[in-house]
Amino acid sequence: MLNQATEPVGPLSRRDASRLLVASVVLVVILTAILGVDVFPKPLQIDVGSVATADILAPRPADYVSDVRTKKLQAAARDGVEPQYDYTTAGAVQIAKDQLQKFDQRVQPIDQAFAEGTTPEHKAGLLGAALEGIPAQVRITLLGLTPEQWAAVRAEASRVLEATETAELREPAVNDTQARLASQMAGGLTDDQRTLAATIIDPLIVANSFFSSDLTDAARERAAAAVQPQRVQISPNEAIVRRGDKVTPEQMEAIKEYHLQDAKPDIARLGGWLFLSILVVSLALAWI
Repeated sequence: MLNQATEPVGPLSRRDASRLLVASVVLVVILTAILGVDVFPKPLQIDVGSVATADILAPRPADYVSDVRTKKLQAAARDGVEPQYDYTTAGAVQIAKDQLQKFDQRVQPIDQAFAEGTTPEHKAGLLGAALEGIPAQVRITLLGLTPEQWAAVRAEASRVLEATETAELREPAVNDTQARLASQMAGGLTDDQRTLAATIIDPLIVANSFFSSDLTDAARERAAAAVQPQRVQISPNEAIVRRGDKVTPEQMEAIKEYHLQDAKPDIARLGGWLFLSILVVSLALAWI
């Protein structure tokens, strides 16, 4: 058998080492790119009102404060606040005092008509001119009163006027209050006398409580501020949006919380593939 001479293997040159290093780096990059192709997700093209073309699942657990839910509850709290009025007890008492003074001025001719010493002719003239514009039936009732009956009508009309103006009387309720004046008269009066008493004070009924936009706005802000921040907890793989559903503001908030529209690469996963690629290439070179 003939012996074949083999060329001696020389030591690894510096040039060969450089080529080996470059080849290794290229292999690592290629292998990492192949294994980690799915770490660069496509950006999610979706917005509020869009129809989801596939299920959107939570990639990891999340626990965050939902501005959408909190603002929705705050808006509901604001809407639930009743209109605020500027009624105060001191203001109502002062208005009642003013209206009672006007009441005294309004019935002064009638008081004079029923005073001692007033002649029948003078009395008839005073009662005929008093309370200008009242219905004819009410004036007939007035003309038929005795001094004692007038005193009772006067006292009851004054009492109801003071009670009405001292309590809160909102501007929108004035007409309803005027319509119910006769039913509030007591003191043993007849129906006609109650109607007379109500007619006397009807134009003196005024509101003592008016709508205040400032107070209403302040009350609404207090109600909104009392709403606690609403937290949302989402489990891994929980469906954020189901396929075919329109995206709501709350769901869009969750999508933004996960940055699903940003399509950021998974650095940790890419690092894992890079380490595995380096390990495989190193083992292959060591075997060679």
